Amino acid sequence: MVFQGCVGRKGAGMYSVCGVLMQLKLEPLVELACGQIYGFEVLSYPAYDADVHVEAVFEEATPLELWRALDVQINELRAFTANGFNDIFFFINVDSRFFLMPGFARILMNKVKGLSVALELSAPIGNDPVSMANYHALKNDGIAFWLDDYNGTIKDLDFSWDGVKLDKYFFWRHRDGDTSIRDYCDFMRVIFGDRLKLICEGIERESDVSSAMSLSARFGQGFNFETIYFK
Repeated sequence: MVFQGCVGRKGAGMYSVCGVLMQLKLEPLVELACGQIYGFEVLSYPAYDADVHVEAVFEEATPLELWRALDVQINELRAFTANGFNDIFFFINVDSRFFLMPGFARILMNKVKGLSVALELSAPIGNDPVSMANYHALKNDGIAFWLDDYNGTIKDLDFSWDGVKLDKYFFWRHRDGDTSIRDYCDFMRVIFGDRLKLICEGIERESDVSSAMSLSARFGQGFNFETIYFK
C-alpha cells in the first residue's frame, strides 16, 4: 500500500475523553475493484493503554467532550490535507445529539470548509425541527450522510442515507456462508436505488475483497489496508 508508518507532529491529535488520552488514526476506505483510496475514516485509539475499549469510552463521554474531540479531529485533518489528499472524502463519526443544538450545522460547515466530509451516524437523526434544519443545511452544503455499522436493523434504513457501511461482524456472516446478508443488500437497493454506496467493514484478507464484491459493495475497509497513525 502507499502509506508507511506514522504522520504528524509529536503529540498531534491528542485529546482526552473521560480521562483517557486518545490519538487519531485514519483507516483507508478502498475501491475494491482497483485498490484506489476513496476516503479515510477518522478514528481514535488509546495513546498509552492498549486495553482500553474505545467505543465504551465514547459511549460514556459528554457532548462537550465529544465536541472537543471533533474539533481536534478537524484541525488535524486540515494539517494532513496541507500535504495533499484534498479531493478525498473524510468520514467523521458524529453524535446525533449534536443535531439538537441550534446552529450546529453553521458551526460545523465553517470548521470543515474546503474539506470533503461525510458524517457517519449509528442511527437516523430525529425528525424534530432543529435536527431537520441542521440536516438540510449540511446536505445543501454538500456534506454526505452515511449509516455506520449496519447490522440488519430495518428501521435504521428509514432515512435518506448517501451510503451504508456494513458492520464487520454482519459482513463476516456473509463471508462464512450466511446467504441472508445478500437479501439485506438487495433490499437496500430497492429502497435507495442506484445511488446507494455500500462499504464492507472487516476486509482482513484477500478473499474478503471478492466476498464483498459479491454483495455489489464498491468499497472496503479493514486490516487488509494500511492505517495511518498520528503520533
